[in-house]
Amino acid sequence: MALLLSALMGLLQGDEISNLRDVSPTVRKNACSTLAEKRSLVAVRPLIELLARETDATVREAAITALQSLSGEKGYGADAAKWFEWWEKTGQKSVGITSIS
Repeated sequence: MALLLSALMGLLQGDEISNLRDVSPTVRKNACSTLAEKRSLVAVRPLIELLARETDATVREAAITALQSLSGEKGYGADAAKWFEWWEKTGQKSVGITSIS
């Protein structure tokens, strides 16, 4: 039962991660919040990628909030380059993920 629940949670988080590329800013913003609430560490890199390309201010703010919540880092703000640097040096090791497919 626990394995089934874990698999289901993974699928749901995958849906939220794919929602980071939705055409609707509202869907993207809500996905950021949901991933942070679920403590979805696999979403850290996709959130950084979203921050790098996002033009909607409310989505960018949601991505920053989610990244800060998931990483514990507060000093990078909207600077995607600094988030990428953190990911390469520290982040992927601290969350136990070396690549996202």
